[in-house]
Amino acid sequence: MILTQNGADAHYYDPLTHLSATMKIYEEIPRLAHELAHQYCDGKWIAVGGGGYDIWRVVPRAWSRIWLEMKGITPPDELPQDWIQAWNKQSPVTLPSTWRDPNDLYPPIPRKAEITEKMLKQ
Repeated sequence: MILTQNGADAHYYDPLTHLSATMKIYEEIPRLAHELAHQYCDGKWIAVGGGGYDIWRVVPRAWSRIWLEMKGITPPDELPQDWIQAWNKQSPVTLPSTWRDPNDLYPPIPRKAEITEKMLKQ
């Protein structure tokens, strides 16, 4: 059995960690865990929540992506309008309208090309 602890605090919006992950990792990591569970554990996979301090823009999308992956559901690009309407008035920030983040979510990482090149040579 695979057990994953699925923190949402690596996201760029998280106010505590100062990391630069996007929603892409909350697609890829559960997909990988799901594949490994089927490859090695007869599909047995337990996913639990974890940290995450942007409870409006990140945690609902990140944890929902895990559930969708477990159920084998590919979501549409847009988030459900009823969810946005239900929570938008209470949210202190503008809620996202899509499952994925925009490509320009944060400024370019200094020396990214140089770092990537060095990593690829290893």
